[in-house]
Amino acid sequence: MNSCGSIESSNENNNQIIDTNNLTLICDNFKKTNQELKEKHEIITKTIERYTSEEVKAVENAINNLNKKISKVMECSKMKEYTEETTKLQQKMYSSLQKVMIVFEKYRQQIMRDTTISREAKLKKITLCFNKLQDRLFTTEEIEEFKNKFNQVIALFPKRTSYKSIKHNNNVTL
Repeated sequence: MNSCGSIESSNENNNQIIDTNNLTLICDNFKKTNQELKEKHEIITKTIERYTSEEVKAVENAINNLNKKISKVMECSKMKEYTEETTKLQQKMYSSLQKVMIVFEKYRQQIMRDTTISREAKLKKITLCFNKLQDRLFTTEEIEEFKNKFNQVIALFPKRTSYKSIKHNNNVTL
């Protein structure tokens, strides 16, 4: 900061001087707008709560009734039997999947140690094996469902490199 109350900012092409008074006005405007936004949001929330309290109670009662009915159904001996069978099937499936993963990892390591083929050929063989295993383990619908869920996770957590381009962008002016 220099003695004139401004911030000196430099970029590759030229020196820019930013008036701190203007910056202060912008920040104050932001703060005021943010406070107004919070107040409006609070009014909207309280109004909705006030005018929908009966419906909220009705939904809560319906959920409680549904949970009671589900509990009653699950108390039936046949449902307990199905639940136990389901647990055993899940354990068996998990065990099988672990064995497949161990075999696949051994295959992957063997391919990666092979010095007679290129890295691209190694990756191609590993990918081919993975796809064959995937096709043997899951239905087409299950694979698509997994891919869709995985893509949603990627959308939520993009690569950090995308932040770098924003962070290092010098085109921001005040």
